[in-house]
Amino acid sequence: MPIELDSPREFFRRYPDFGAVFVRTALGAHLILASCPLLLVEGPRLELVSYLESIGISRSTIGLMMAVSQLAGVAVALPASALSNVLGRRAVMAIGMALAAAALLTFLPGNLLLLFVGVAALGAGGQMVNVAQIPY
Repeated sequence: MPIELDSPREFFRRYPDFGAVFVRTALGAHLILASCPLLLVEGPRLELVSYLESIGISRSTIGLMMAVSQLAGVAVALPASALSNVLGRRAVMAIGMALAAAALLTFLPGNLLLLFVGVAALGAGGQMVNVAQIPY
């Protein structure tokens, strides 16, 4: 028995959000496949800002969070560089990626202070990876 398919017009009338969902899913899959190791560390900041807005954080607080993230990266850059000379660059990159991965756990809505800590850890982890990967 053959399967009857809807016409494209009928399909999009029945599922009006399909196009937007498909584009987001395809774009997300492309980003994951293209830059999987660095996606945890240097993911698009725009998505983070959009997420923070969606859970009710004000724009001024988001701006402060992004500043804290950059300051954490500045604070960790020199020690991470010195540590990479002692432990090796790959070890420092792995520590930075682990720190960034752990930071993602703090992005669940609920506690604003925990979000600040997570954004700072994400900035620090990203900078650790950036400092260690430059010679490669």
